[in-house]
Amino acid sequence: MNSHEKSPKVLIVDDEYANLLFMKKVLTSEGFDTYTATNALEAELIIHEKKPDAILLDIMMPEISGLDLLKKLQNDEKTKCIPVIMVTAKTDSIDVETALNLGAIEYIKKPVDDIELLARLKTVLKIKYYEDNLKENLKAKEEFINIVAHDLRTPFATIAGFAELLKQDENLKKILSEEHKQIFEYIGSTSQFLIEYFNKLLAWAKLGSESL
Repeated sequence: MNSHEKSPKVLIVDDEYANLLFMKKVLTSEGFDTYTATNALEAELIIHEKKPDAILLDIMMPEISGLDLLKKLQNDEKTKCIPVIMVTAKTDSIDVETALNLGAIEYIKKPVDDIELLARLKTVLKIKYYEDNLKENLKAKEEFINIVAHDLRTPFATIAGFAELLKQDENLKKILSEEHKQIFEYIGSTSQFLIEYFNKLLAWAKLGSESL
C-alpha cells in the first residue's frame, strides 16, 4: 500500500476475541484502518457510521448470525455494495454456500492464516476499486450523454416544428414547387429521426447506469 493512497477501512466482526485481535493485528500492521465488532448490532452501527470498504464477517455468532447480518446488508441499497468476506469454521460448508448465494464475495476458513487473509482481502479491495471506478466513469458518461442529447434534441425539435408549419401553410403550398415541398418533408422527417435517436440514446444511458 503506497503512503499517498488512502488506507482502506475494514470492519472485522467476530464474537471470539482471539480471532478478532489476531485479524486486527495482521491488518493494522499492513496499514489498514481497522474496526472491530463482537456482534451484529455493534457491527451495524459501525457500518453506517464508518462506511467500511470491506467486511470480514464471522458466520457463527450468538443472537444475530453472520448470515442474518449479511442478508440485511444485501437488502439495503446503502450497504449492498460493500464486499463481505465470510470467516467460517471448517464445519460450516453449507453455511458458506448459503453466504455466497446471499451475496458474500469470498470466505476464509478458521483458523485464519495471515497470508491467506491479506491475499483475499487485497484481491477483494482491488476488485471493489475497479468497480467503483467503472461506476464513476459510467455515471460521467451518462451525464455527458444527457447534456449533449438534451442540448441537441431541443433545436431539432424546433426545426421539425417549423418545417411542419411551413409545410402546412396554405399560401406557401400555392407557390412552392414539388421539389421544395420534398425538401420540407425531408427536413421534418430527418429532424424527427434525430429526435427519436436522442431519446433512444438517453434511454440507453439510463439503462446502463441502472444495471450496475
